[in-house]
Amino acid sequence: MSLIKTVEVDLTPRERQLEQVLLNRSLVSSQAINAAKMESKVTNESIGTILVNNGFLRQRDLTQALLSINPDSLVDEELILPHVPLSLLIAHKIMLAAETVESVYVACLCPTAQAKKILAPYFPKQTIVFIPASIDRVRGYIEKLRIIQDSDSSVLEMLLRDAILHQASDIHINPKRNSYSVLMRFLGVRTLVHESDLDEYLVLAAKIKDRSKMDLAERRIPQGGGFSIEYNGRMIDLRVESVPGLFGETIVIRILDQERVQFNLDSLGISAIDQWKKGISRSDGLCLICGPTGSGKTTTLNATTRQLDRFSQAIYTVEDPVEYNTPFTTQVNINETVGLNFPRALRSFMRADPDIIIVGEVRDEDTARIAIKAAETGHLVFATLHTGSIPASIQRLRDLGVDPHELKYVLRAIMVQRLVRTLCPVCGGVEPKSLECPHCSGRRYTSRSIVSECSYFPGMKDVNELLTGQDIRWKTMIEDAYGKYMSGMTDHHEFLRVFGAEAEEIIDLHGARP
Repeated sequence: MSLIKTVEVDLTPRERQLEQVLLNRSLVSSQAINAAKMESKVTNESIGTILVNNGFLRQRDLTQALLSINPDSLVDEELILPHVPLSLLIAHKIMLAAETVESVYVACLCPTAQAKKILAPYFPKQTIVFIPASIDRVRGYIEKLRIIQDSDSSVLEMLLRDAILHQASDIHINPKRNSYSVLMRFLGVRTLVHESDLDEYLVLAAKIKDRSKMDLAERRIPQGGGFSIEYNGRMIDLRVESVPGLFGETIVIRILDQERVQFNLDSLGISAIDQWKKGISRSDGLCLICGPTGSGKTTTLNATTRQLDRFSQAIYTVEDPVEYNTPFTTQVNINETVGLNFPRALRSFMRADPDIIIVGEVRDEDTARIAIKAAETGHLVFATLHTGSIPASIQRLRDLGVDPHELKYVLRAIMVQRLVRTLCPVCGGVEPKSLECPHCSGRRYTSRSIVSECSYFPGMKDVNELLTGQDIRWKTMIEDAYGKYMSGMTDHHEFLRVFGAEAEEIIDLHGARP
């Protein structure tokens, strides 16, 4: 029996062109394309959709690739944007197909001049480009809009779409005595976005709990659940928690958008990324990602996993909970109610022919010892710890009952990280609020960068130096953050928000501000 190297699938001419563009631009590997073809043969979905859903390709990269073939290639795409009223699109039979920084691609059943006049106020900085689409295609899109608009979940739909569009990580729905508030977390900081009456809150809360498979009648104890929605051609997973409060249940929705985790390691802002890459290039050993809650450990872990060869290596992960689906890996969700904890999952991995094992969090002695044992027996292990520096990571393992000398032969790399918001590249974060910047919407910050300390330990001698507390040979995290502050990447307010008095101390020590 021979191994199958390629798969013959009846691709359309457009898909064959798309395959060539994706390969020429090195956006995906030939293995990923082949896997998408195999799945397409079973599901009849397009290879572009499969590559996006399986986390090999960003939606915006797919759009750009299709545009490079022909704008008409977007005929099968569709877009719903929260700032464009559904009623307007329905009334004039306009379909939004795709959006780039420069253009919006539209199909319509009304005169194009009319559609352009209607849409222009909503896209003042973009060119409106019309593409052909069948009457049935546009009507199907309009019918979808009608269902969203007419349903009692329209408020929820708009909140979710607005949050996803603006890359919010969480939605907090907080009831009060006479009203309720909706706050969204942008770049780690909450912002108030909506206020309405309690009647709307009750409908909204019931809809969320129903879709999350929660008990609608139970309001006295915390509950957890989740559901998924389709957003502009891709599925977005939502994790939901309800917490009983004084005036009702506070509901928090965590948005798990695959599009946001398809990061290249080089784009995360890790200053000593070469040190981390050396560690993860080894065939065995232990690599640690450390930092407090909300420091981006999961993002770094996901970016690291996606850089690995998921076809030739057997990768197992254990998480609590699994946040992002990574196809071609085995991901295990902790379930304490049935006795599935970290140690039990790790023991099963050891019998399942693994190459790489990823531990979402080392919490106890058993988990730590099994992880080290896995590294000792020829596997590459990634794990996370809640510590604030490289030496503190060793101390944390000591506290968990691990003899530091057990690390001599297995420790490969440690990275400790936090996140700082970076200033808007358009207004530089100094745009007057009366003249709101269109790029950052007056928020001053547009993304986040990792600030970190990282070191690679190529051999036993290097690990011994760490264990014996010899001089630090790496740039510390506060020094890395200070360098980014001095370069103008972030500002004093953000530097102080993340590091507090420690930030002021290093500024005073160096006596310099940007």
